[in-house]
Amino acid sequence: MKGPRSPNAVTRLDLSCRLSILEAYGILFELTNVEDVKFGDLSSEDPNLAGTIPHASIKHLLLLTSLSITSYVDLHPLFLALAMPKLKHLEWTEGPKTDKSVLDPSVQVPWHQLEGLVIHYGAEETCNLAAILVQCSQLERLTLSSAKDNKLQISFWDQVWKSCYPHRHWPRCFH
Repeated sequence: MKGPRSPNAVTRLDLSCRLSILEAYGILFELTNVEDVKFGDLSSEDPNLAGTIPHASIKHLLLLTSLSITSYVDLHPLFLALAMPKLKHLEWTEGPKTDKSVLDPSVQVPWHQLEGLVIHYGAEETCNLAAILVQCSQLERLTLSSAKDNKLQISFWDQVWKSCYPHRHWPRCFH
């Protein structure tokens, strides 16, 4: 009979339960061989919890290639505490409860190495998508969706178009 497996044997992690950023960091800190992580509900009841992460050790997730996060809070503290040298795919869902966009180019995501980026956007404000896309030099797949009205959706595509084709006008079908 085999004994319990070590957390280091985990290569795929899918947690849909509500976690604080500090709890998510604590889980990642215990894993060394994880390649694919999905956090389904990162939030925080205590706004001071997020501030405790930057003082922790940086966790090097050397094998992580895919990260999917649904969040209702600022993820800057979590990404400051992570090093992800092999991350190729990021799926970021910013929940509808988010008043202000926390998806911005200053988040410590290795944008330059991403090959796939999926953004499900639910915040009231628009994000600076163009500044993010400019950093995504390896990007092959981009998926954008919004829970908001067409105006926000057009705003997204306007930013994408302008970052990819800075000297061209919008295609006629978008006017």
